[in-house]
Amino acid sequence: MTSNFDDLSLIATKVRENPRLKPLALWLADIASEEASKRDPEWTFEKWKAKNPGMQSIHGDLLKFEFLDDTHSKLDHTDKWHFKILEPTTSELVGLIGGAITGDSHYLYESKLTQRWGKTSIAIRFPDIKERLKSSGFEYDPQMRAWRYVIG
Repeated sequence: MTSNFDDLSLIATKVRENPRLKPLALWLADIASEEASKRDPEWTFEKWKAKNPGMQSIHGDLLKFEFLDDTHSKLDHTDKWHFKILEPTTSELVGLIGGAITGDSHYLYESKLTQRWGKTSIAIRFPDIKERLKSSGFEYDPQMRAWRYVIG
């Protein structure tokens, strides 16, 4: 799970380099923040935001990435919540997109979208994922049966 939070942080960094990624990144941050906010009633995005009023002016619409970074330190590093902050499909999706964007894995394979992670697959849980990838700079390579992130 730690690597998921690292991936989220890297995705936020890449948004600054390529604004085309922003809708996909914000969508991922919304999902991850919502899931993280369900784990501990004392640790939610809204409560965190209220305790950190100046953060909005500093981070703007990337604010949820800061919350997720703090969530990593506050919850994920505890025995109770370690590896349990994000749902399996969200966790896998963040890792796949993070890997494709940062170059750790040059392709996001179609089979990974349809593989079951826990009770469901990424493609079933997020039926618009292919459109989101395409609009964010990913191109489908039919020969590889995979999505590839293209800068620019």
